[in-house]
Amino acid sequence: MIEKITGFPIGNHSMGCDHAPPARMATRLLEDAALDFYDHNCVGCKLRHPLRLPNLVQVVLERDRKKAEWEADKTRTEKALNDAFDSRQRIRDGLRLDATAPVAALIEDIQLLDQKRTQDAAEKILATASLAPEVFTGALVEHLFNLVEASETWASDTALRCLSLLSADYERLVACAMHRISSGSDLAIAGEILVSHLNLVKEEQVGAAVKSLCFYAAPPRNQFDFSEPERHPEPLQALAVMFAKPVEKALDTLIGSRVAKDVSVAARVMHLLYVDVTFPVGLVRGLAAKLVRIDTLLDSDRDSEIDGIALDLSRALVSAFHADDQQVDTLLANYYTSASSIGEARIAGVYSDLLRLPQSRFDSEEPILNLKPYGTALRRILQWASVSQNTEVLKEVHEALRHFPDQLAPVVTEQIEFLLGTAALVDQALQNLMDSKIAPEDADNFLAHLERDSKIQQVAGLRAAILEWVSSAAAVNSIAADNFISFINSDVPWPEQFRSALVKALPPLMKTGASVNAVLPYLYGALVGESALVRMAGARALQELRSSRVKDLPSLVHDAFLLLLADPIKGVHQSAVNTLTRISLPEEYGRQINLRLLNIFEAYSQSIGEDAEFLVTCVDLLVSRLHKDVSALAKWGPIFIAVLLNLDAATVLRRSHLWMLKRLIHVEGFPDLLLRLLQYAREVEHHDEELVTLLRELPESGVQLIQDKLANFCQDLAFGRVLGAACIEVLTAADAWDAAVEVANQSHQSLGDSIQMKVRKQYAELTLLATKLEQHLAKGAVPEALECSDKWHRVLRGIQKSRGNQ
Repeated sequence: MIEKITGFPIGNHSMGCDHAPPARMATRLLEDAALDFYDHNCVGCKLRHPLRLPNLVQVVLERDRKKAEWEADKTRTEKALNDAFDSRQRIRDGLRLDATAPVAALIEDIQLLDQKRTQDAAEKILATASLAPEVFTGALVEHLFNLVEASETWASDTALRCLSLLSADYERLVACAMHRISSGSDLAIAGEILVSHLNLVKEEQVGAAVKSLCFYAAPPRNQFDFSEPERHPEPLQALAVMFAKPVEKALDTLIGSRVAKDVSVAARVMHLLYVDVTFPVGLVRGLAAKLVRIDTLLDSDRDSEIDGIALDLSRALVSAFHADDQQVDTLLANYYTSASSIGEARIAGVYSDLLRLPQSRFDSEEPILNLKPYGTALRRILQWASVSQNTEVLKEVHEALRHFPDQLAPVVTEQIEFLLGTAALVDQALQNLMDSKIAPEDADNFLAHLERDSKIQQVAGLRAAILEWVSSAAAVNSIAADNFISFINSDVPWPEQFRSALVKALPPLMKTGASVNAVLPYLYGALVGESALVRMAGARALQELRSSRVKDLPSLVHDAFLLLLADPIKGVHQSAVNTLTRISLPEEYGRQINLRLLNIFEAYSQSIGEDAEFLVTCVDLLVSRLHKDVSALAKWGPIFIAVLLNLDAATVLRRSHLWMLKRLIHVEGFPDLLLRLLQYAREVEHHDEELVTLLRELPESGVQLIQDKLANFCQDLAFGRVLGAACIEVLTAADAWDAAVEVANQSHQSLGDSIQMKVRKQYAELTLLATKLEQHLAKGAVPEALECSDKWHRVLRGIQKSRGNQ
């Protein structure tokens, strides 16, 4: 049904008949399978008769008709090729009359090239033209010109190369070169001729040659090869200098085309043609118009292709922006006002591409000589950031500001007030968004809530990115630092969420002692202020600083941070605890920090609820701070273990608290916790490696306490060889022989007797016999130990024999 409606093949099809053997093939198209079945079974069959429409004979007749047409076309083509060869042969026979021996030999070489079409034949002719040009008589030169003008592709490249060495008729030579360029052939030699005799090119020849020269200048990249293709922009650049208007007109035609390849190649050559010169306004207008409406102005239904061409157009507009930022910015802003939401995002993407300078150490970071275009672009996207409701536009703005390049610090310094004002406007938009209510009809719509939350996160991230640019510029420019510090220390009563954002943006600025001292009053005020949101931001700001920088802060800041650990607001003291996982305060605060952490731990351990993950963080932090204090760990360790046993195993393992578990390995109750984590890891098939490491490090006393439970745990370890081997290893090391033998036996029995599992089962038997051998030796049962040894060697020899190792 679906196949009939859509016309697309859905599955494989085959034909069948009661009087024929099974079908030889099944194909996507039923016609192909039917024709194959007919050719092998129905031709000459006296039992077949038509049943329904469409009849098989109709398909066969249509196939035969197309085949006959193809044969006729093939015959006509072969006749035309033969007639053309005979005509060239008659011309060469005429040239042989009264020809000297060298000339006759050269004619034979040309005839050999016509017959064989090989590179060796062409190189032989070129060698003659280079070493013995006198052999080429006037008639032979004329013959070469005629071959090029007749578009004889087998000879045109060789003929042009010879003529470039031999002919003095440069005007005709240039006309032949332009003719070959227009057809897209022999671009290498034709381009050389064009550049050498540019003054002889006629204006009417330029338009037809531009497209081919564009592909020669900027060939498309191979989808399966990441290397850049070799570029040859010189011929096109020479034409653009000599014939600016015709080249501009031809490029504008390509940009206006609905063919994807034409638009893409025209966009790719822009930065090669117009270097350090103003882009023609017409081309900029065409690029912008195509970019804004590319979905409707291009004959392509592949999103990947459309996105790729949009990227080429965007890069071309970036080059135009560098040439004349004011003119291009005005033009793009005009297109933005009338564009669709997708078009707005693509225009914003041009500014984003311009501002995203190379960040990788493998990319070029050359100094920027002209910062003016970047200032224009920054002003424009900041304007859109403050007024646009388009999610895609905001995404492009955020991408542009995601990383701060130090080269743009002067630009940010110049526009720092604009940046800070935009951040304030974005903050107001964020507040309005948070205050907005979801429509009553969408109250139960999960996607509506998700979309609203996503928009809030996007706008909040944009505000943070703008402020981070300001702070980063202030870190490398003293003028920007003075302006930013004056702003944050002003008496303006900013909303608390904007003040918290300003506090979070401080870390990039706090790189030097002078800058730290300058913002210290504001940071201290944030830590002890009335707003819980600002206090949380202060804790997170400290989290982004290095421990050495935090230790150098005045004691007033350290005391204020201690107050955060005793703050009754959940978000505040949780932020402070998370900060302690990243920084260290001076040693004299260690005891006070431990006491307050223990108070938090005790409070949260009473009723865990949704704060289980934070409770594990507290335990991890306390263990890392107390593990060197034997008495403290002996007192609190069992309590930590008891709390962790009441938590979900996934929560304990979620953030890889391996070091915490290692430090608790000697604490009472840890073996039971480890066994519980192992059971969870077996269910989810994850964390095995970390837990096996802990199992191997478990003390013998701990293994003996859980040996029976460990044996029960290992009842089904057919696909857990590493874990099973680790259990046997630790049980034997703890002299728990019976449990070790039971685990080894279970591992052996759980494997099937199939061919696929044969080798694994044999090795499991070796492990079982080796475990029994150690058990007998430990008990002093020598005869049983010798019997196990003999069996072990017999199994080993069987494995070696099956593998061909005698």
